[in-house]
Amino acid sequence: MAAATIPQQEAMIQRLGPILLERGLTYRKFGRAFLKKGVTGEVLETIFDGKVETTRTLEEGDWIVRADTAAKERYSLPDAKFRRLYEAVPVPFEDHPDAAELKAEGFEAFQPCGRCLALVADAALLEEHVPGGQFMASWGSPMLVEEGDFLAAPAPPGGKGKPESIGEVYRIEKSAFANTYVAE
Repeated sequence: MAAATIPQQEAMIQRLGPILLERGLTYRKFGRAFLKKGVTGEVLETIFDGKVETTRTLEEGDWIVRADTAAKERYSLPDAKFRRLYEAVPVPFEDHPDAAELKAEGFEAFQPCGRCLALVADAALLEEHVPGGQFMASWGSPMLVEEGDFLAAPAPPGGKGKPESIGEVYRIEKSAFANTYVAE
């Protein structure tokens, strides 16, 4: 049997956009995240439970995010997304158990204001649309997706309701989703 082809981002938008708009629910990101400016050319791996979810080579202006979850996963955001998804002024985090380590690495804490439209990636959805368990992320690297994870698309920050259209599809690991998103 031939290996499944990894669906490209555009195909994911075409396949899952209508499903997300029809069946997805809106969620608001809560809590705080730790961010610092990245180094151009640095390769960042996002790892959950010892598995590489995706990799991304940082570009000028990108931010490294260290999530405030048990997995302490790291991922990156272009500056424009950072400005859209997080409050501009850092917040104190001296009460955090990892504060000393995070400050030593140059991280600051920021409040999220992002929202997403998401649905659970069940076995039927994955079999039909992501049979190999991966798809191409918007930055051109494969992204892992497993049953129980969430497939998501951006929703307008600070807004209400669903977006008018889907311009990106991404995965949020199930435990990270539970620790950082709440239904609206």
